[in-house]
This record gives sequence, C-alpha cells and structure tokens, in this order.
Amino acid sequence: MKKTMMLVILTGIIFCRPGLASETSTGPDPDLRQGNNVKVVMARGWKNFFTFPGEIVRTGQNEKQHHPKAWPLTYAPRLVSNVIIRATSSLNDMFVLPTYVWATKDPRPITHFFDLPDYVWEKA
Repeated sequence: MKKTMMLVILTGIIFCRPGLASETSTGPDPDLRQGNNVKVVMARGWKNFFTFPGEIVRTGQNEKQHHPKAWPLTYAPRLVSNVIIRATSSLNDMFVLPTYVWATKDPRPITHFFDLPDYVWEKA
C-alpha cells in the first residue's frame, strides 16, 4: 500500500510539474500563429497550378531578352525546367506547405530558390 501511494504521488508530481511552469501558460509565439499564411500559400498554389502553362510565353520572352543570339538553343531545356519547377511549387503550396506553414516564418515557394517569380505574370 505504501509503495502504491508513493508511486501515485511521484507520478502526479512528475506529470503536474510542467503544467505549473510559467512558459507553458503564455501559449505559442504570436508570430507563429498566422493562420492567414495557410490561406495565402494555398491560394498561391492554386493560382500557379492553373497558370503554369503561361510559363511557355514567359520563358520565351525571358530567354530572348537574356540570350538574344542563343535563345533557340536555350529555350527548350529552360522551358522544361521552369514548367517542372512551377508545377512542383504549386503542388507543394497546395498540399505540403499548409501542413507546417503555421510554424515557420518562411512561406516562400520553391520557385524562389530557382530565381523565378512567385507568379507567371510577374517580372523576374
């Protein structure tokens, strides 16, 4: 009986102690509770999903501007790369990023890391 009572008291102390800590009573960091980021990220994903075929035009204009003589050779590989990156970024924004965007301060799309604009119609 003594052992059981001691075990119950010890278990109660172990499990109740974190509840008395002052850090846990304040809640999560207000910067991390941005539910609006989820909406923004998902909206960006859907916009990119429906507009990523516009990458055909944007890549052509961009390649002609940056490589005036070699653009016919650089257009096809760059187009394939940009379309895959933009489609992957849109799927990531729709399904993966919303699961953890509330806990991060970096809701940038995958296109950011490849120096592509967030949307097809934006200038690079």
